[in-house]
Amino acid sequence: MEYNDSKMNIRIVLFGLWTAIISLFHYLDVNAFNNMSYVIIGDIMNVPIDELSDIKKFFFFIIPDIILIIPIFMIISNLFINKMIIIWINIIGGFFYVLLIIGKTIYVIMLYYPAYKIDLRYGIIYGIIEISVSMLLIVVSIKWFKKYNKK
Repeated sequence: MEYNDSKMNIRIVLFGLWTAIISLFHYLDVNAFNNMSYVIIGDIMNVPIDELSDIKKFFFFIIPDIILIIPIFMIISNLFINKMIIIWINIIGGFFYVLLIIGKTIYVIMLYYPAYKIDLRYGIIYGIIEISVSMLLIVVSIKWFKKYNKK
């Protein structure tokens, strides 16, 4: 058995980082829902979606969808789009995602967890990890841009 120690394609690295972001976001939500009081879960699950307030729809359905659609789009686009375009899309998408995660983490820390007496460590730890992975993605994209412009 031989092991190949060659460098990995940068698109695969970016693919993996965006996949890690999706996994972290999903894992945070799974932990949050496992620790969430049954009052709010029952409130959401037992009420038809048309009867939920607009703010609950926004925070429980629209924001998570946006946060998950970005990495899914990035994974697919990393495989097919031109180098220079995908570099800029990764940098812009990474910064946008960092801003979304900062906003989500602030929301989780200040409003969501205290209101429902949920352990804050999930929101803080995974927010920091998600932001770190997103920043790593931006750094990798910038290094790729610098390497690409040298040629």
